[in-house]
Amino acid sequence: HGLDELKQRLELLMKATREQTQARGKELQSAASKLGKAVDKAAAPHLDKSIPAIPVDESLVMEAVAQHLLFAGLPQVAQQMLDDGAVGQRCAELVAPFED
Repeated sequence: HGLDELKQRLELLMKATREQTQARGKELQSAASKLGKAVDKAAAPHLDKSIPAIPVDESLVMEAVAQHLLFAGLPQVAQQMLDDGAVGQRCAELVAPFED
């Protein structure tokens, strides 16, 4: 009899815990939704109008991509960028040690 009672208590405790967790999850979901709506309301309708344009040196971006490819173990892709003329001499120096 004691084991059945313990089992019932455990089941009730698990049910109560599950219900509390679900209720808390609903609260968190509601709060996240409200936060998202507040951010949407506060943000400018178009991000490109609220942030000034920043000039970017495309060669530096391409060099960063090539470096990432080298570090990711993809020297053949970085070499292809070099072959295609997408990256400059500085990048060629980075790719050189990986050539067969």
